[in-house]
Amino acid sequence: NIVFQKLFGTGPALAHPLAVPRITAPSTWTSRLLPYQHFAWGLPPASEAVPIPQSFATPRYRFVVLHTPGHSDDHICLLEPNEGWLFGGDLFLSENVQVLRRDEDAGQILASLRRLLDYDIKVIFCASGRVVTEGKKALVAKIAYWEELAKEACRLKREGLQPEEIRDVLLGEEGAMYSLTAGDFGKIHLINSLLQNFCPA
Repeated sequence: NIVFQKLFGTGPALAHPLAVPRITAPSTWTSRLLPYQHFAWGLPPASEAVPIPQSFATPRYRFVVLHTPGHSDDHICLLEPNEGWLFGGDLFLSENVQVLRRDEDAGQILASLRRLLDYDIKVIFCASGRVVTEGKKALVAKIAYWEELAKEACRLKREGLQPEEIRDVLLGEEGAMYSLTAGDFGKIHLINSLLQNFCPA
């Protein structure tokens, strides 16, 4: 943000209202960054930001702003309804995501994904750089994958398995990212989140 604002004279960043103070005063939260996050992204400088409207237009396109929490509470997607383009940020990523950060919420992510099914989405542009050309089909596939995973996780819980055992049965052992992030990014967090959201105590 600060590069565009200082070098190119752009206006304030547009963000969900929850994100605005995090952008304008990052020192209020950067102390909570984990070592791998600090190493990968550094400390963001403060920049200008204002709440994004419900929709906005450029000379050629119109975008609808959709609040899609789960990855974070302030996550948004941008939909160009005439083109069927969804700029999905970190909401989708792939049809068979098997890992979450410790603070992500699988229940909220699923609710956000289901909400997107109300729209005619042809192409998803992910923050990872991936372009998904059969957007709606991919959304349906991810929802189905996680719903089936939740169903099986609940079944194994009822049989007496612990979360780590459920992870091993359904997803296998943790990958390298679990160690590299000191346990913040792993399969166990998806399993725990699914259990918390979909399995009665």
